[in-house]
Amino acid sequence: MNKIKELAIVLPVCLALSALVVVLFFLDPSIEPDSSRIALMVIVAVWAFFILPSMLCNAKTARENFGKKSYAQTYGRGAFWGTVFGASGLFILFFVLSPIGGTMWFIHTLKQIILDKNQKKEIKSSQTDKSDN
Repeated sequence: MNKIKELAIVLPVCLALSALVVVLFFLDPSIEPDSSRIALMVIVAVWAFFILPSMLCNAKTARENFGKKSYAQTYGRGAFWGTVFGASGLFILFFVLSPIGGTMWFIHTLKQIILDKNQKKEIKSSQTDKSDN
């Protein structure tokens, strides 16, 4: 998928998820605007914003790391991490690290978009130079 299209799909979904979190917090009839509730809302909204890009970053990393290995090696690696952290530990770790993974995905995607634009400009300029000769 083209990186610009991917970013155009992911960014509105991220914004919608974080907006949904904020709306759900304000729909609570027992809400009192104290600092702990506001801080919790901000933390959950940030996690909601970065959850989808973090999943995409994790899927890309897993594809790169496990794509070239055999099924036995892949199973062994998954069993190792599952034993070390457990299912709930991996789930909690994923949520704690989701802002980091999401930020990495956004940076990588923007970097790819810029590199693709620069390559297209170089190709165009080299084609015009060849046609001038």
